[in-house]
Amino acid sequence: MILVPDHIQGDLYHNEIAPNLAAGKTLMFAHGFAIHFGQIKAALERRRFDDRPKAPGHRVRELYTEGVGVPALVASIDPS
Repeated sequence: MILVPDHIQGDLYHNEIAPNLAAGKTLMFAHGFAIHFGQIKAALERRRFDDRPKAPGHRVRELYTEGVGVPALVASIDPS
């Protein structure tokens, strides 16, 4: 699960994750910015999930500290 800020996801993926990601493994993202803008192009033979909260980060954190959450969208790309 990639939970780092958008602007460092590409480097993290290419330097740390991609070299260790074998076929049949699952890759999850909390936001699709890096995928949408081509910073990450994960191979299609791997399962990918994208889980996006439908609120800006500061609001997600604010509601979390109140003990509640926000709605989220979930997308799945499964090559099988």
